[in-house]
Amino acid sequence: GNYTYECVDSSIPPYPLCLLHSVEYFIESAIASSDRCCDFSDLSECKCPIKESWWWKMKMGSWCEDIASCPATEGGGGYSAMETEVWTKFIGK
Repeated sequence: GNYTYECVDSSIPPYPLCLLHSVEYFIESAIASSDRCCDFSDLSECKCPIKESWWWKMKMGSWCEDIASCPATEGGGGYSAMETEVWTKFIGK
């Protein structure tokens, strides 16, 4: 796809997790997570266990901007990983 560097860079987890799925999979998951976790006034849908901490919101601010540069997907891939925020524990590593 036509992804920006920021989109890809912020979507792909560190090695070795990056080997587990395709770039499209990680980007789809990141977009789905940003839908749930980037509206700081309503985080009820966000599944990240540390979503209330101030430093998480600080890091997420720039992450959300990067993911916002990802193109909207055509109908979504329907990945089960859409329902998880496991990647958030790797933010800032």
